[in-house]
Amino acid sequence: KYQVSARTRLMGFKLSSQYVERRPLSERIMMHPDSGKRMFWVSVGLALIALDWIFLTMLQFGLQRVFAIDVGDCIYWTFDIALNFCIGIYTRSGDVDMNPVSVARNYLKRWFLFDISVLSSQWWLAFADTQAAQIGLLRFARWFRYLRLLRLAKCDSSIRQLLAHVHSEWTQLSLKMATILIAVCVWIHVSATVWYMIGMEEKGWATKERDYSQFPMNYLLSIHWATSQLQGNIDIYPTTTAERTFTVCQLMASVVILAMVVSKLTNVMHSMQTSSQER
Repeated sequence: KYQVSARTRLMGFKLSSQYVERRPLSERIMMHPDSGKRMFWVSVGLALIALDWIFLTMLQFGLQRVFAIDVGDCIYWTFDIALNFCIGIYTRSGDVDMNPVSVARNYLKRWFLFDISVLSSQWWLAFADTQAAQIGLLRFARWFRYLRLLRLAKCDSSIRQLLAHVHSEWTQLSLKMATILIAVCVWIHVSATVWYMIGMEEKGWATKERDYSQFPMNYLLSIHWATSQLQGNIDIYPTTTAERTFTVCQLMASVVILAMVVSKLTNVMHSMQTSSQER
């Protein structure tokens, strides 16, 4: 302990005691798993994962990689690994363990090897296109980029952490509705990507017209086709066996997905109406 004046100000807050206990550095750097700073960091991570997913799938349509985004993504995940050693963990009894040794041991056993493997490949790929092209490994390097999408496995726990801080029933219902709509957009985007990849094969639909294989027309046409499988029509038809097979599978899946979406949206809207009447 060391003595200070009662009038001394530290970070804008007035110290009301004449004695301040000096805490160990290991305790001062630890962060509660439910703190606001932690939730903000998790939100940024989820946004980067979504951006990665969108950007990597858009590469199939001819969108060029952005070096600044790659490096910025690497920097975030590098700090994220270091930060994971400073975030408390929940024990089986529900208590929060802020012991740095326990936290480090838990992280090393669970996510460390996964995180460091993906991050190492990501740093290499950020600077690898030129070198890979010189040694004939450019195609391999581009497919290797999809390793970062393995981070989607961490999204479930991150989303649960964020939703645990939402206590308003109206907000929870709004988030459920937004989740349903986002899921539909994801389905359409994935379907469009696969449809275009199949169409780029020999005699496929994307090879018939020059504009069909140029960005952004190729993406807009693919999105239009994928959306029309749920509702509407388009003047692009399957011509190859692979395209026709995918179209049949897509139509069957679209019937099920559309029914599920309508059912879930109806339930959410009914719950929102009931909540409004109770107010």
